[in-house]
Amino acid sequence: MQSTTCIDKTDVVLCFAAALKADPAEIVAMTGDGTNDAPALRNADVGFAMMSGTSIAKDASDILLLDNNFTSVVDAVKWGRSVYAGITKFLQFQVSNPSLRHSAVRPVTLCFPAQHAVAQM
Repeated sequence: MQSTTCIDKTDVVLCFAAALKADPAEIVAMTGDGTNDAPALRNADVGFAMMSGTSIAKDASDILLLDNNFTSVVDAVKWGRSVYAGITKFLQFQVSNPSLRHSAVRPVTLCFPAQHAVAQM
């Protein structure tokens, strides 16, 4: 999309967002480094700007890539998914193990009002 205008880039981002609206698990991401990328970066669910880009693109983006390397985003997503999976497995173990149920869940339930059950958390 490097030879397109900023209006075309924004239209593409908005079209993707409209098409993926039915599935909340899907998001639209945009990378850019120039002034013409700023509107599309702002309209995307996640905007990635390069450190070498213009200040307008950096301000419009959600995440700034300090190393100007898009593969770092892929590595960060893999790492984040791994951490999320580990936390999920830990919580499932803590809630499902009868011997640990009261010791692990009780401190958490003290933080919430009494009407919240463990299943609601």
